Amino acid sequence: MMLAAAKASTKVLVAAVIVTFLGGVFIQYIGSYQLLGSTNISKIFSLSWPHRNFLFFSFPFFCAGYLINKHKIHNRFTTRTALTMAGFGAVLMFAESYLNFIGTAAAAGVDNLVSLALICPAIFILFMKLNLPTDSRELARYSTGIYLVHVLIISLLQKTFEIPPTALTAWTAIAATALAAVLIRLDRKLGFLL
Repeated sequence: MMLAAAKASTKVLVAAVIVTFLGGVFIQYIGSYQLLGSTNISKIFSLSWPHRNFLFFSFPFFCAGYLINKHKIHNRFTTRTALTMAGFGAVLMFAESYLNFIGTAAAAGVDNLVSLALICPAIFILFMKLNLPTDSRELARYSTGIYLVHVLIISLLQKTFEIPPTALTAWTAIAATALAAVLIRLDRKLGFLL
Protein backbone atom coordinates (compact mmCIF):
# COMPACT_ATOMS: atom_id res chain seq x y z
CA MET A 1 0.00 0.00 0.00
CA MET A 2 2.82 2.41 0.88
CA LEU A 3 4.54 1.57 -2.42
CA ALA A 4 1.39 2.63 -4.25
CA ALA A 5 1.23 5.74 -2.06
CA ALA A 6 4.75 6.73 -3.13
CA LYS A 7 3.52 6.99 -6.72
CA ALA A 8 0.41 9.02 -5.88
CA SER A 9 0.25 12.82 -5.95
CA THR A 10 0.53 14.80 -2.74
CA LYS A 11 -3.09 15.97 -3.01
CA VAL A 12 -4.33 12.39 -3.29
CA LEU A 13 -2.18 11.34 -0.33
CA VAL A 14 -3.35 14.23 1.87
CA ALA A 15 -6.97 13.35 1.02
CA ALA A 16 -6.27 9.67 1.78
CA VAL A 17 -4.71 10.58 5.14
CA ILE A 18 -7.69 12.74 6.12
CA VAL A 19 -10.32 10.23 4.96
CA THR A 20 -8.69 7.17 6.53
CA PHE A 21 -7.83 8.92 9.81
CA LEU A 22 -11.29 10.46 10.25
CA GLY A 23 -12.90 7.21 9.12
CA GLY A 24 -11.12 5.34 11.92
CA VAL A 25 -12.01 8.02 14.46
CA PHE A 26 -15.68 8.05 13.43
CA ILE A 27 -15.94 4.25 13.49
CA GLN A 28 -14.32 4.19 16.94
CA TYR A 29 -16.58 6.89 18.39
CA ILE A 30 -19.75 5.45 16.84
CA GLY A 31 -18.93 2.09 18.43
CA SER A 32 -17.66 3.36 21.78
CA TYR A 33 -20.57 5.72 22.38
CA GLN A 34 -23.20 3.49 20.70
CA LEU A 35 -24.29 6.43 18.53
CA LEU A 36 -26.38 4.16 16.31
CA GLY A 37 -28.20 2.51 19.21
CA SER A 38 -28.13 -1.26 19.39
CA THR A 39 -27.94 -1.85 15.65
CA ASN A 40 -25.70 -4.52 14.14
CA ILE A 41 -23.45 -1.82 12.68
CA SER A 42 -23.00 -0.29 16.12
CA LYS A 43 -22.13 -3.71 17.57
CA ILE A 44 -19.56 -4.29 14.84
CA PHE A 45 -18.09 -0.80 15.27
CA SER A 46 -17.68 -1.45 19.00
CA LEU A 47 -15.17 -4.20 18.18
CA SER A 48 -11.50 -3.30 17.68
CA TRP A 49 -10.82 -4.66 14.21
CA PRO A 50 -13.06 -2.28 12.17
CA HIS A 51 -11.04 0.77 13.23
CA ARG A 52 -7.82 -0.54 14.77
CA ASN A 53 -6.16 -1.83 11.64
CA PHE A 54 -3.54 -0.72 9.15
CA LEU A 55 -5.92 1.25 6.94
CA PHE A 56 -7.53 3.40 9.64
CA PHE A 57 -4.93 3.36 12.41
CA SER A 58 -1.48 3.04 10.82
CA PHE A 59 -1.69 4.22 7.21
CA PRO A 60 -2.61 7.84 8.05
CA PHE A 61 0.50 8.21 10.20
CA PHE A 62 2.85 6.31 7.90
CA CYS A 63 1.65 8.44 5.01
CA ALA A 64 1.82 11.70 7.00
CA GLY A 65 5.41 10.88 7.96
CA TYR A 66 6.21 10.11 4.34
CA LEU A 67 4.76 13.47 3.24
CA ILE A 68 6.55 15.40 6.00
CA ASN A 69 9.84 13.86 4.91
CA LYS A 70 9.18 14.12 1.16
CA HIS A 71 8.31 17.83 1.31
CA LYS A 72 10.82 18.63 4.08
CA ILE A 73 8.00 20.11 6.15
CA HIS A 74 10.11 19.70 9.28
CA ASN A 75 12.42 22.44 7.95
CA ARG A 76 9.55 24.95 8.27
CA PHE A 77 9.48 24.54 12.07
CA THR A 78 11.96 25.38 14.78
CA THR A 79 12.75 22.76 17.40
CA ARG A 80 10.98 24.94 19.95
CA THR A 81 7.83 25.10 17.80
CA ALA A 82 7.86 21.33 17.29
CA LEU A 83 8.30 20.81 21.04
CA THR A 84 5.44 23.22 21.76
CA MET A 85 3.19 21.42 19.25
CA ALA A 86 4.06 18.04 20.78
CA GLY A 87 3.39 19.37 24.29
CA PHE A 88 0.08 20.90 23.26
CA GLY A 89 -0.82 17.67 21.47
CA ALA A 90 -0.02 15.69 24.63
CA VAL A 91 -2.31 17.95 26.68
CA LEU A 92 -5.09 17.47 24.11
CA MET A 93 -4.49 13.70 24.06
CA PHE A 94 -4.73 13.41 27.85
CA ALA A 95 -7.83 15.62 27.91
CA GLU A 96 -9.49 13.58 25.16
CA SER A 97 -8.52 10.33 26.89
CA TYR A 98 -9.97 11.56 30.18
CA LEU A 99 -13.21 12.68 28.53
CA ASN A 100 -13.48 9.29 26.86
CA PHE A 101 -12.72 7.54 30.14
CA ILE A 102 -15.58 9.26 31.94
CA GLY A 103 -17.90 9.24 28.92
CA THR A 104 -17.80 5.62 27.75
CA ALA A 105 -18.42 2.30 29.41
CA ALA A 106 -15.46 1.21 31.54
CA ALA A 107 -14.70 -1.68 29.18
CA ALA A 108 -14.59 0.54 26.09
CA GLY A 109 -11.09 1.70 25.25
CA VAL A 110 -10.64 4.49 22.73
CA ASP A 111 -7.53 4.21 20.56
CA ASN A 112 -8.28 6.40 17.55
CA LEU A 113 -8.05 9.81 19.18
CA VAL A 114 -8.60 13.04 17.26
CA SER A 115 -5.65 14.57 19.14
CA LEU A 116 -3.28 12.06 17.52
CA ALA A 117 -3.58 14.12 14.34
CA LEU A 118 -1.51 16.81 16.09
CA ILE A 119 0.74 14.94 18.48
CA CYS A 120 2.01 12.22 16.12
CA PRO A 121 3.23 14.51 13.32
CA ALA A 122 4.60 16.94 15.96
CA ILE A 123 6.67 14.17 17.57
CA PHE A 124 7.87 13.06 14.14
CA ILE A 125 8.89 16.62 13.24
CA LEU A 126 10.54 17.06 16.65
CA PHE A 127 12.70 13.98 16.20
CA MET A 128 13.63 15.08 12.68
CA LYS A 129 14.68 18.46 14.10
CA LEU A 130 16.86 16.88 16.79
CA ASN A 131 19.30 15.48 14.20
CA LEU A 132 20.03 12.38 16.24
CA PRO A 133 22.98 10.29 15.02
CA THR A 134 20.93 7.34 13.81
CA ASP A 135 20.84 5.02 10.87
CA SER A 136 17.40 5.47 9.30
CA ARG A 137 17.59 2.02 7.70
CA GLU A 138 18.11 0.44 11.13
CA LEU A 139 15.24 2.44 12.61
CA ALA A 140 13.02 1.36 9.71
CA ARG A 141 13.88 -2.28 10.41
CA TYR A 142 13.05 -1.89 14.09
CA SER A 143 9.76 -0.12 13.41
CA THR A 144 8.79 -2.77 10.85
CA GLY A 145 9.77 -5.60 13.17
CA ILE A 146 7.87 -4.13 16.11
CA TYR A 147 4.82 -3.45 13.93
CA LEU A 148 4.78 -7.00 12.58
CA VAL A 149 5.13 -8.81 15.93
CA HIS A 150 3.29 -6.64 18.45
CA VAL A 151 -0.16 -8.12 17.77
CA LEU A 152 1.18 -11.65 18.23
CA ILE A 153 2.82 -10.64 21.52
CA ILE A 154 -0.35 -8.95 22.77
CA SER A 155 -2.34 -12.06 21.93
CA LEU A 156 0.15 -14.39 23.65
CA LEU A 157 0.36 -12.22 26.76
CA GLN A 158 -3.43 -11.92 27.05
CA LYS A 159 -3.92 -15.67 26.66
CA THR A 160 -1.12 -16.55 29.08
CA PHE A 161 -1.43 -13.92 31.82
CA GLU A 162 -4.05 -11.66 33.33
CA ILE A 163 -2.35 -8.30 32.79
CA PRO A 164 -3.81 -4.81 33.30
CA PRO A 165 -3.80 -2.65 30.12
CA THR A 166 -0.89 -0.38 31.12
CA ALA A 167 1.32 -3.31 32.08
CA LEU A 168 0.29 -5.09 28.88
CA THR A 169 1.46 -2.07 26.88
CA ALA A 170 4.81 -1.96 28.70
CA TRP A 171 5.45 -5.70 28.37
CA THR A 172 4.42 -5.65 24.72
CA ALA A 173 6.82 -2.78 23.98
CA ILE A 174 9.69 -4.58 25.70
CA ALA A 175 8.99 -7.97 24.10
CA ALA A 176 8.30 -6.54 20.64
CA THR A 177 11.54 -4.54 20.69
CA ALA A 178 13.51 -7.60 21.80
CA LEU A 179 11.88 -9.82 19.17
CA ALA A 180 12.46 -7.14 16.52
CA ALA A 181 16.19 -7.19 17.41
CA VAL A 182 16.21 -10.96 16.86
CA LEU A 183 14.38 -10.55 13.54
CA ILE A 184 16.90 -7.90 12.42
CA ARG A 185 19.80 -10.27 13.14
CA LEU A 186 18.03 -13.06 11.24
CA ASP A 187 17.32 -10.65 8.40
CA ARG A 188 21.02 -9.81 8.11
CA LYS A 189 21.77 -13.51 7.66
CA LEU A 190 18.77 -14.46 5.53
CA GLY A 191 18.09 -11.14 3.82
CA PHE A 192 14.33 -11.39 3.36
CA LEU A 193 12.53 -10.98 6.69
CA LEU A 194 12.29 -7.20 7.06
